[in-house]
Amino acid sequence: YELATVLDADPNRFQMASISEGTDETRPSVVVNVIFRASNTVNAENWDLYIDFLPARSPLGLLSLLRALQVDESSLLFTSKFLNSVDKTYNRAAFQVLECPDF
Repeated sequence: YELATVLDADPNRFQMASISEGTDETRPSVVVNVIFRASNTVNAENWDLYIDFLPARSPLGLLSLLRALQVDESSLLFTSKFLNSVDKTYNRAAFQVLECPDF
């Protein structure tokens, strides 16, 4: 929920995949692998209800915002005890994942 609060997005758009030890040797840090989901708030059926509002950020838009906040130590990101420990030097390229249905 902290990530959703910082990025001003619906918490259901994030799924934590894993947490591991970070690479920053100057302080304890963690690497968090998170799946950013597309928003399902606005679609073809209900577009007319949201026409006056900007659509929600895309997953890549959310990632871009998160990366910008990572390097700005005065950002809201650093007020969170958990998110403050995210490794700022770790910058893995984004890649698309597909969610498979449960059988």
